[in-house]
Amino acid sequence: MHLRLALVASLAAAVLAVGPATASAGTYDYLVAPMTNCGGQKQINTSLSPGEQEAIMGCLHNYARARTRRAGIRGNALLQTSSDRKTADLIRCNQFSHTACGRETFFHIRAVGYTSCRSWSVGENIAWGSGSYGSPRAIMTRWVNSTPHRANILNSKFIHLGVGLRKGTFQGRSNAQVWTTHFGYRSC
Repeated sequence: MHLRLALVASLAAAVLAVGPATASAGTYDYLVAPMTNCGGQKQINTSLSPGEQEAIMGCLHNYARARTRRAGIRGNALLQTSSDRKTADLIRCNQFSHTACGRETFFHIRAVGYTSCRSWSVGENIAWGSGSYGSPRAIMTRWVNSTPHRANILNSKFIHLGVGLRKGTFQGRSNAQVWTTHFGYRSC
C-alpha cells in the first residue's frame, strides 16, 4: 500500500510528498470526523463509487472546518469539473504532479471559467494511495497532519470546493485512488 500527497496553496508552489501513513496518531487527528459521522464506516471503504467517496470527502472537509469554528465549504460545479479533469490528467499521464501532462497547476480551474471574475483565490491538494491508504479517511488524516494541506482545508477565504477521485493503476500500483481537491473564492 502506498500514499502520496501534494498541494499548492493559493497560487503558491509549495509541494509536499509524504510516504505511507504510520500507525501513530497525528497532532491534528481531532480534525478528522469520528466514524459515527460522514458515512461512518464508509470513510474507510474504497469499494464505494467515486461519487459516494467524493461526498464523504466533502463532509470530512466540513467537519474539520467546523472543529476550528470556520464556516462550511460548499460544492461548486466548476471546481467539481476542474478537480475531476485534473485527476484524469494525473492518471492519464501517470504523473503525481501539480503540473501533470505539462499543464500549469491551475490550468483546469482557469479552463472551466472559475477565474473569470474580478476577484478570486484558489488552492489545490492532490493525493493518492493504494489499498486502504486511498480511502477518504486515510487521505484526510494525512492532509490535516500536513501544514500546507491543512492550510488549504481551513483557509477561511475559501468557500467553494470540488473533489475529484479516479481509481485504477497509478505509478505501478493497482487499486490506487487518486484525489484532487480544488478550493476557491470568487467575486463576480
